[in-house]
Amino acid sequence: MIVNNKYITAFLVLFFSASSFLFTQNIEFKNSNFKNSKDKLKLAKENIKMGDDYREKGLLSMLALKDANDDYSAAFFYYKKAYDFNPNNAELNYKIGSSLLFTNNKEKAFDFLESSRILSEELPEDFNFYYAMSLQLQNEFLKAIEQFKEFKNTAKKK
Repeated sequence: MIVNNKYITAFLVLFFSASSFLFTQNIEFKNSNFKNSKDKLKLAKENIKMGDDYREKGLLSMLALKDANDDYSAAFFYYKKAYDFNPNNAELNYKIGSSLLFTNNKEKAFDFLESSRILSEELPEDFNFYYAMSLQLQNEFLKAIEQFKEFKNTAKKK
């Protein structure tokens, strides 16, 4: 029996794509994970800290009913530098995605939040809220409703 090379090629592409997807893991920003890149790791951690500061400013701006686009855009700028060093960190993907939702690039948030969800099951309690927002932007309204309900059911009363 002669098998068409197109089918074999298609199968191999799907197999290797699926296997790389299945074996993606969350990589923490720790010295033990980057033994040969300590200087780059230090810089990435500094960029995350800067991003965190701008993200916090953005949240405070929103709570004061002010425009937070500039703060969240600055947070993204610093987070992206760390992401370029290590794109496989769930927390960083979460921070990028949740920040992008409050910028003029909110349509990019879904990819980062989806990556975060794939990389780890242990996510901040407000993850479902941001994920639902990103699903709305993808026109996935029923999935967004499910995520908002999940957030409502699991979030602590504040």
